[in-house]
Amino acid sequence: MLSTPDEEEGPNGAPVHHLNYTQELILFGIPVEERDQFIADNDVGNMSQREMRQTLQQCG
Repeated sequence: MLSTPDEEEGPNGAPVHHLNYTQELILFGIPVEERDQFIADNDVGNMSQREMRQTLQQCG
């Protein structure tokens, strides 16, 4: 899944921190290229589900 130890890169090359199941589902709902950019631009590990959804709506 997307969860990897801090400061390591996920399988798509973007740094990923420990995410809960719902955060991962939110991220899987967007295209890989957009997901990579979203992860790079935002501290997704410290965002609430609501914050993630709002930020995605503002980006898209």
